[in-house]
Amino acid sequence: GMLALEGHMEQLLQGLSPASRCSLLNNFVLSHSVAMSATGSRDHALAAVRLQDRRIELLGMMERFRDQGEAMSNAAEHLLDAQKRQEAEGYFVRARAVGAAHGFFSVECTACLGLGRVAMLEGRHEECLELMRNA
Repeated sequence: GMLALEGHMEQLLQGLSPASRCSLLNNFVLSHSVAMSATGSRDHALAAVRLQDRRIELLGMMERFRDQGEAMSNAAEHLLDAQKRQEAEGYFVRARAVGAAHGFFSVECTACLGLGRVAMLEGRHEECLELMRNA
């Protein structure tokens, strides 16, 4: 599958347009997501985040802000899977800001739900309720 090609990823990305690089990176993210689901491995979750970071940067450069915000929330979910709540919270905060700045209500809602989950996991129940209401 795709993960077998990851050692050649930089070669594969060379010469591609930003949109094509985003698509290829997304395929690697999805492969790590499937592997993480199958194995429960935090390594796959963290690898998906590293790849998603590259996509987030490219999506911003291409001004694809809805996709960028969704990628941020996706990275945050992977971080939650890896038990890295504080880092996940940072990605959700960024996703919420991108959604608000560019008028993507669905991105904002997804980020608020994620922030609510983090708050709930950390015992911040009032904050959780407020975030869930905002979503």
